[in-house]
Amino acid sequence: MKYARLYFLLPLVEGALILVGASIAGGALGLFADARLRAVIPGLVVFLALLAGFGWLSWLAWRRPESLERWLAQATPKLTRPAVYWTLVIVLSILSLLGLYLLPLFAQVFAQVSVFRIYHLIFPFLLWAVLLIMQTLVALRLLRHGTSFSGFAAYHRMFVVWGIAGLFLLALALIVKYAVTPDFVGWGAPGVIMLGSQVLLALALAIGLLALILLAIKGLRRLFPPGERIQPGLLIDIAVVLLLWAASVWQWSSQPLRPTWFNPRPVEPNMEYYPYSDSVAYDVSAQRLLMGAGFEPEVIRPVYSGFLALAQAVSGIDYHSVANWQVVVLALIPALLYLLARMLHHRLSGLLLGVLMIIQQTNSLRLAGIIDVSNAKMVMSDMPAQLGAILFCLLLVAWLQAPASRKLYPLLAGGVLAIFILVRTQFAIFIPVLPFLAWLTYRGQPRRWLRPSLLFLAALLIALSPWIVRSFAATQSLLSDPEPQGLLFRYSTFASAEGQGNPEELAGPDNPPAGEAVVQGLLSQPLGLVKVMAAHYLNNHASTLFTLPTVFHIPELFADTIRYPWQPYFWIRFGERSGSLLDNVERTQYWATPRPHTLPPLWLPLISGLALIGLGFAAARQKSRVAVWTPVLLALLYNVGNAVARLSGWRFNLPVDWVGLLFYAIGLVQLLFLAGVLFSNRAFPRRIRVLPDPEQDAAAAQRPYPKGQALALCLAFFLFVAIFPLAERLIPYRFAGMTAESTLAELKAEGVFEQAGVDWELIQSRLQAEGAGLYLGRAFYPRHYDFTEGSESVKTPAFRWRPYSRLGLLLEPHDKDVVLPLRYPPQDFPNAGDVLVLGCNYDDYLRADLVVTLGEPRQVLASSRLNDWDCTTP
Repeated sequence: MKYARLYFLLPLVEGALILVGASIAGGALGLFADARLRAVIPGLVVFLALLAGFGWLSWLAWRRPESLERWLAQATPKLTRPAVYWTLVIVLSILSLLGLYLLPLFAQVFAQVSVFRIYHLIFPFLLWAVLLIMQTLVALRLLRHGTSFSGFAAYHRMFVVWGIAGLFLLALALIVKYAVTPDFVGWGAPGVIMLGSQVLLALALAIGLLALILLAIKGLRRLFPPGERIQPGLLIDIAVVLLLWAASVWQWSSQPLRPTWFNPRPVEPNMEYYPYSDSVAYDVSAQRLLMGAGFEPEVIRPVYSGFLALAQAVSGIDYHSVANWQVVVLALIPALLYLLARMLHHRLSGLLLGVLMIIQQTNSLRLAGIIDVSNAKMVMSDMPAQLGAILFCLLLVAWLQAPASRKLYPLLAGGVLAIFILVRTQFAIFIPVLPFLAWLTYRGQPRRWLRPSLLFLAALLIALSPWIVRSFAATQSLLSDPEPQGLLFRYSTFASAEGQGNPEELAGPDNPPAGEAVVQGLLSQPLGLVKVMAAHYLNNHASTLFTLPTVFHIPELFADTIRYPWQPYFWIRFGERSGSLLDNVERTQYWATPRPHTLPPLWLPLISGLALIGLGFAAARQKSRVAVWTPVLLALLYNVGNAVARLSGWRFNLPVDWVGLLFYAIGLVQLLFLAGVLFSNRAFPRRIRVLPDPEQDAAAAQRPYPKGQALALCLAFFLFVAIFPLAERLIPYRFAGMTAESTLAELKAEGVFEQAGVDWELIQSRLQAEGAGLYLGRAFYPRHYDFTEGSESVKTPAFRWRPYSRLGLLLEPHDKDVVLPLRYPPQDFPNAGDVLVLGCNYDDYLRADLVVTLGEPRQVLASSRLNDWDCTTP
């Protein structure tokens, strides 16, 4: 009874106070003398009528309580009926959130009476309505469950973990903001941002899809009785995986290619996209394999380059076809994340995470060239590595659900990790994860945790063995990865003082100090080394946080007339494009500063993100126990590897930056579940199953180990990896039986040089010159530049700026950067065409005198300085 009296009294008091406050602030009642504002008089009449109604109900509740009790006795069964109750809860919750979203806007307008007086009148009505809706929501809950909150008892441990995780994350954020100094080597900006509106859209789509799933499960249960082996939930998961994959392919494929650092804008002569910078290394390896020359001895990504070779062998050597192949494969990422979040928490979490990943990658494709993070259409190994990290994590989590019944999963995990070590060597840092998780699962039972660990390592070594043999034969190293040399370059700033100059130049491969000097410098400055690594490590985690929504948007109605007083703390943006993706990038400036955590204090959005991540971890831990540490360990270890390599942010932590999004999505869904607990007063969802199930685990442990299947799996992984060294031997060499000299003679016999007007005696004299070279091979990535254009990459001298117009290309399998002085671009110069090149060898490039295309029609391109320069000309 006392709550009912309070419910009727509060709106009356609030309405009176709001009217008095509005009148004092701007003479609200007197504003109706203005003819322009008379349109709101009906609203005021309704408002006053409602206040009068609540006044009468309040008087009735105090003077005639028996009438109120009788009315409540009649209304309670109707209002607490599940269908009515939950409909009212959902509708009132949506209206409350919408009102709270709009209130700050009208609060600012309320202080500017002289400008927009009509909104000054609307605000009191809105404020009172929002308060009434929220109080009605509370009253409904009290009407059905009273003051009992027993439903939260099941979440006691989760709340404790949430508090600990939240405090830890907050402390980490404060350290990042106030104690981290950016490094000038390998320091990257955050990844691709997501908007708050996109998160809300993803949540709405996930809830809608879940509703359809529940309806489908209900229907399928009629087709498949409980005794059947086919479970409706399994069919639903398959359908969702296919749906997310198809949606990813459709959405990502629809985004056009945009120029970036790794695929610059098309130029003459072909106006095509070509790889650039790091992308060149991966694609050149694929091209060498296709022409039968085999990978270079120190090939850096053999499995990824093999994938590129397969794509181009089937669809042709074209950047768009490779991009389409990648999209089809990488579209598995949202589907795998759905399965991972479903295992760790709930289907709704998986749906939300899958949709968020689709949106995030779409943003990445839309912002290509503005934020140079790798995307699904770049010839880069970062996203394939992300796919591998997710798949490896999924296998470990699935195994930890039921380790006794899923005995083959350690073998699967070992084989998958081996394959992706050949995509990103840094994945070797994941090797201790399974043994450590096995120890956590079977503490005090050494035989039980030792067996899966040994099986995992055995599968890993068996799968890697074909490539280890090939690599050791070619380079006397285990994995033929030149990354340690790059690591040496990045730490060259620690060299002795006499070897130091411009740190950025010193860190590059053009001016590497001796390895001994770097090692000595590192040993003499241990504190500086630790400081650099710690800064990069924290920057990796901060970069993940900054990809989450960090701006709360308010709809723009008044252009630049509004200045929200708390904007620096809430970072609520106003402007014409305040909700656009590009506007977020331009305004937040994360990508324009090396230290985004020094920007204004975005406390509300960032703390909200940290709180949701902490809640997600706590919720996942409540259900999955040990398994929840799998993605955490992957992120921690991978970021340690980045920090040791003096790298952070940008694309470097892309393989594991989904971990923050995983717990963010779980936390957001768990927040909805807690709202469900509040209004249902019981655990929501109803079952909170702890993994693994001890009873099922004990029963499955009695079954014999499937040795035959284990051998078949190991053989399959062995053969898969063996394909790559075998392909190097089995693909016939494109120029077998041909030499550059014999090809030159054939061209002379055909009269090609005579028709082109090139003097044969001049060719002969150039062949005899010191430093001259004649090469037969394939030309890749032809780009023509005039004397005002060129690139900045130190990895491809063929495309650097030079003081003359020229055609740049790469010549394989000779690993030559070719520069042909050429005043105008050729009309036709096909990529990956066979060519004969005559020129002068310099330190890092070949300056060509002649380039002859061997396809039909044949074309002779002579240097525009052929008669002026010789091999002694610099």
